[in-house]
Amino acid sequence: MLQGILVLTFVSSAWAGCCMPKQWEGLQSEMGQTVTNGKAAMILVTNAISYDGTNSRISLLVNSTAGSVVTVTRVIQNFNKGTQYNIDLLTNKCTKSKITGSITPACVPDNAVYAQSLYFGGGKNQLPGDTYVWKQKSPTVSVDIALTVSKDGNDCYPVGEVAFGTANDAQLLETVGFMNITKGIRDPSVFTPPPSCKQVPMTDGTFKPSFRFLGL
Repeated sequence: MLQGILVLTFVSSAWAGCCMPKQWEGLQSEMGQTVTNGKAAMILVTNAISYDGTNSRISLLVNSTAGSVVTVTRVIQNFNKGTQYNIDLLTNKCTKSKITGSITPACVPDNAVYAQSLYFGGGKNQLPGDTYVWKQKSPTVSVDIALTVSKDGNDCYPVGEVAFGTANDAQLLETVGFMNITKGIRDPSVFTPPPSCKQVPMTDGTFKPSFRFLGL
């Protein structure tokens, strides 16, 4: 029913382009629930993101709670080298795997449809935003996405996102918030793997198709 209501309220219009800066950092907070093989799990994730579109690399500091499992992981993706490092900061174990394709552009995609304009807060502290919607589809992903962005000149900054559907054999509903976004990369060393990763062999990994804005 929720999907049907959303489809009925979307208004189709041309989209002129809406992208974040090429280099930026910020926080991404996720809350949601997945159902896999009939088992439901609550998900709480906070990502400290360093996004470098100029050099096609992403660094994440991921604090995740899925059910009763808590993890703290540093993820480094270098798309120019086709390599992803996962460093478990609780055990200091590093794994290295192959990734394919290119970095996900930090843009509202071309197939997005404008839904509405709104503002957050009230009084003199209003933050205007525009909401866009689209469907993310691949052989293992079918997810509807609604993303609200706030515009600053030629740049767009994500504020909130809702994703629901099926991804990688799990049904999901997630809400995502974006906070404390700044232009540029303060410390480029976040893209450098630690010494514990130097002798780690390359594996094919379990890189799954991404969904949501940024694919993170």
